[in-house]
Amino acid sequence: MMGALIALIGAGALGLSSCSKPEDAKANPEIAFSVLSVEKAQDLEKLWTPLFEDMRKETGLNIRPFYSSNYTTLIEGMRFNQVQAGWFSNAAGLEAIRRADGEVFAHSTYPDGVEGYTSVIIAPAGSTLTAEQLIKCDKTLNFGMGDVKSTSGTLAPLTYFFLPQ
Repeated sequence: MMGALIALIGAGALGLSSCSKPEDAKANPEIAFSVLSVEKAQDLEKLWTPLFEDMRKETGLNIRPFYSSNYTTLIEGMRFNQVQAGWFSNAAGLEAIRRADGEVFAHSTYPDGVEGYTSVIIAPAGSTLTAEQLIKCDKTLNFGMGDVKSTSGTLAPLTYFFLPQ
């Protein structure tokens, strides 16, 4: 009986210790913001810090960057509430909506307000490869695809160059 009483008191104390006053939770609100890491972390910090500072100023939230080198980690981070917002490409964004119950609330535009999406195909300097040769699709060329979840690195080239016309 005494053991049960001690266990009950211990459970109660543990439960109360995890409680906090509502103002404590509001004193330092924070969200984690995910970004695909395509460069070194210190370079990303330089690029993203101005946006995070603007977000802090406008929302009052502390923004904690969450960098990862693949889309799956970013999506799963959102799915398991390790991140609360993020910057996603089109395909990864759709996956975040489906798997992590995400919602699109903004999209990027050029400074003049024009919407657009651009990808490029890169060949070695001095290459004689032409667009006509690429479009010909005669299986004489090799193509290095990007991330399978990337719109510009995989979906656009597949759609425009490698699917039957």
